[in-house]
Amino acid sequence: MLLSEMPVHGARAVAEEIQQHVESGSIRRAGSKERITNVTISSGVTESAKNLSLVSLIEHADMALCTSKNTGRNKTSVYGQA
Repeated sequence: MLLSEMPVHGARAVAEEIQQHVESGSIRRAGSKERITNVTISSGVTESAKNLSLVSLIEHADMALCTSKNTGRNKTSVYGQA
């Protein structure tokens, strides 16, 4: 997901809100009222800079995602933050 003009703390908040909705079972099957349960997500957040290429931006987000998955899953990590 690309959030233009949003600071990294705002992007993290959006990712965490999505994570909470997924975890709470707020997702329903298409064309049905059936809730999908026991679903979790992990996400990685990074911030763009003028001298950062698109490839580097994606690599940074992927590294943050890997941190989330490797440190417990169902969480959001920000590139460059412990």
